[in-house]
Amino acid sequence: MKFSGIIIIIIILESLYAYMINDRNTHTFSLYLLGIVLYSGLKVTENSKKRNSYYKTVTYHNFLFKWFLACLYHDVGYIYEKEKHYYDSCKNLDAFLEELEIKEENNLLEGVYKNGKEPRYYQNKQLVYNYYLYTLNERKRLDHGIAGGLLLYKNLIEMYSSIARKYDYVSADIVEDGLLYSPKLFSQYWVAADAIARHNIWMVNTESKLDSKETIEKRRQIYKAYQLNELIIDNDNRGYFNKDNLIWFLLCFADSIEPVKVYNTVKPEEVLKNIKINLTDNMIEFDFTHSVLESEPLYKKAKGLQDWLNVEIKSDVDADNKDCPMVFSINIKL
Repeated sequence: MKFSGIIIIIIILESLYAYMINDRNTHTFSLYLLGIVLYSGLKVTENSKKRNSYYKTVTYHNFLFKWFLACLYHDVGYIYEKEKHYYDSCKNLDAFLEELEIKEENNLLEGVYKNGKEPRYYQNKQLVYNYYLYTLNERKRLDHGIAGGLLLYKNLIEMYSSIARKYDYVSADIVEDGLLYSPKLFSQYWVAADAIARHNIWMVNTESKLDSKETIEKRRQIYKAYQLNELIIDNDNRGYFNKDNLIWFLLCFADSIEPVKVYNTVKPEEVLKNIKINLTDNMIEFDFTHSVLESEPLYKKAKGLQDWLNVEIKSDVDADNKDCPMVFSINIKL
């Protein structure tokens, strides 16, 4: 039995990607595979018998479903970010919701779904509203993450409703063409859409070593003006990897360092041939020892992660080129 959601992803990717973001297709599929590898390294013991057993569990298959939704949809919002029409006409988030014809019942930001018997409410609603205004006014564009998360949740809920109406609501759980449509999946839709909506929301780290004190203070004041105080952090308040924010953390982490995206002017096959990647004990290592590529672009992306995710960069620094080590690793602190 396969979960619903797969069919709507395929339909929308065919139309939206063909329209505007073909250049991100390879990155998206590379990201999907990278995320699975990262998750397996973080969650699974090296014991082959236990690893093979884990891959058959409901927990692992639920992860794959949520990661599939979040990963393959995470850049669809670029259509709205690039279109001047939306920037000109949607001067606040309510206007954008109206443009997308999002109603209360399919609105991620209303965020109520049934998980067992307990309702859950979307805790990041005001943050998303405020960040939408920040990107609109300060960066002169819509945020593609917010747009994508809202659109994914809307389309998945509408998909279920259309199938349920087709069968006159005779049952909450419906199987059609081998796909399961059920309110039991709403929680997984929610997790994937939330991860997309928040994956491009940037924090200001007051202890950052990558920016000057003046730059940090300027950004801090701007964030305060837009009531984004919870995004002003120090090193002790960076995003952690745990079961409650697994998809969000993995999307932020992997999307930042995915090599095809980082080296987007090089053919993907050449990128993947020229970087040796090792994964052990919550750590991913990049080796450029025999590569024709420069390590600097990926190394800078890795260092940037330290400002907002709880990770640590380690490197075997080349004495002749101290800023760009040939081998470096990212340790994910659990």
